[in-house]
Amino acid sequence: MAHHANEQWAHGGDTNLRDGVLICPAHHRILHADGWQIRFTDGIPEYIPPPAVDPRRRPRRHTRYTDQRVA
Repeated sequence: MAHHANEQWAHGGDTNLRDGVLICPAHHRILHADGWQIRFTDGIPEYIPPPAVDPRRRPRRHTRYTDQRVA
């Protein structure tokens, strides 16, 4: 499933491939229901949890981009 990270398509935002991330339907629902945000750093999506999950709202990346063992 594709998610528009910043320009919400449902609210009139453009369809822009640079603003899209692919996520499974379950995580897509969590993003919308729980207040997660997505930002891009060097073209890589980072998921910012709501304060209830992490009061400091530290960005999270997929392990593909954080685990140095993965090449």
